[in-house]
Amino acid sequence: MMAARGENLGAVALTMLVFGIGAAVPLLLLGLLSREAFVRWRGGCWLPAPEPSN
Repeated sequence: MMAARGENLGAVALTMLVFGIGAAVPLLLLGLLSREAFVRWRGGCWLPAPEPSN
């Protein structure tokens, strides 16, 4: 309601920024951890590429 009335726009912007950071950090951590787990899990399944024969 404060933003709609044009009151305390700085406080509204700061609140939105803090909310955005607070929402993004857990998602980033979850993405990084799941990527590491996936790479570790798939790492044992891949075979190295064969060497080219001359």
